[in-house]
Amino acid sequence: IAGVVVLVIAGVGVAFLLGAFDSLLGRGKPEVEEVVEIPPGPPVYHEFPQMVVDLKKTGSRIHYIKIKVVAEIVSRDLPLMVAAELKITDKIQSYLRSQTRKELAGREGTEKMRSDIEKIITIVMGPVKFEGVLFREILLQ
Repeated sequence: IAGVVVLVIAGVGVAFLLGAFDSLLGRGKPEVEEVVEIPPGPPVYHEFPQMVVDLKKTGSRIHYIKIKVVAEIVSRDLPLMVAAELKITDKIQSYLRSQTRKELAGREGTEKMRSDIEKIITIVMGPVKFEGVLFREILLQ
C-alpha cells in the first residue's frame, strides 16, 4: 500500500510540474490582448493655413506664390494630420522656395506641385490613409 501511495504522490507531483493543474490554480496561459481596429471612416478635409512663399529667383524680379492647400484624409487619421501640420507646412514651404515661377505655372506645373505635396505629406504622415491634395487658391505673382 505504501508503494502505491508513493507512486500516486509522485504522479501528482510530476503532473503539477508539467502544468496539468495550472488551469485549476488560475495560472493558465496569459490572455492575449484583443486588437480593436478602428474603421477608417468617411473622408474629411483639412485646410492648411494660407502660405505666401517667395519662389526661386531666376531674373531681377522676385516672384511669389500664395496658396491654400486642402488635404483629403479619412476621419480616423485627422488628429494625426493636425498634430503634424507644422512639419508638413514647413516642408511644403521649403519645397516651394526651391521652385521657379516657370516650373509651377500652367496645368503641368499645378499637377507637378500637387504630386510633390502629396509625396511630402505621405513622407511626414507615414502609413496613414491619405486620399489626396486639393487647392483652394493658387496665385502666382
